[in-house]
Amino acid sequence: MPDFIPAGTNEEAWKLLAPHRFYAVRAPQDEDVHLRFGLSHGIYLSVARTEAPGRVINNIEFEAGNPELLGQLPENTTVVIGRVSECSIKILHAIVSRHHLELRLEGNILLLRDMGSTNGTYIHEDNRFFDIEEYIEFHPVEKPADSTLDEIHEAFGPELADFLTRFKESKKKDN
Repeated sequence: MPDFIPAGTNEEAWKLLAPHRFYAVRAPQDEDVHLRFGLSHGIYLSVARTEAPGRVINNIEFEAGNPELLGQLPENTTVVIGRVSECSIKILHAIVSRHHLELRLEGNILLLRDMGSTNGTYIHEDNRFFDIEEYIEFHPVEKPADSTLDEIHEAFGPELADFLTRFKESKKKDN
């Protein structure tokens, strides 16, 4: 029996990711991350645990929750999901944009970025996540005394500070 059945979740359980923003999602080895492309009966995905390093990306059937393997998500590798051939994982469906979602797994943190998709990317509320860029703007990484940072460290684990520092440095290089 699958752990996650999309038909059994209500609409309020899904949170829309803002386009072109980076999100950090808590992804310990024993938990799956659940995503959806589009509204209601959209495309449901899980970034699922696996015995090998990294994760697998599954398409989740709406009624029964049965997973179907779409591709691999190796650690420290960026994977793009979309409709066109240059995407790492291709989903040929009208609800999926040409370049829909970018993913990267670093330790117990999954980095997500909706690439400006037409129908949006949603994350299930059971997954702990936050907008990295907004967080860095208001909570500089150099000041770990902030209680919000302590709560996030507790939820995400000890790798978070290193991850945020690397993310901040990579953004400086991009500009």
